[in-house]
Amino acid sequence: LSSTFTVEDEVLLPTLELDGYDFLGWYNNSSFTGNKVETIAKGTIGNKVYYAKLQKAEYANVNVTYNICY
Repeated sequence: LSSTFTVEDEVLLPTLELDGYDFLGWYNNSSFTGNKVETIAKGTIGNKVYYAKLQKAEYANVNVTYNICY
């Protein structure tokens, strides 16, 4: 994600990927209250800080090996 943008741009916030966690959205406060933030609207000015809400995944990634016999 670019750390800068202009008032001419609408910016779609990316989906965060972090091993062992599910990404639940971006918020404009550290309490994760209110609506999720998905975009920075065209015409927005000033510095912005967004907080990623994460939840520990209840599953584990595993490698599966199998043999196909004919």
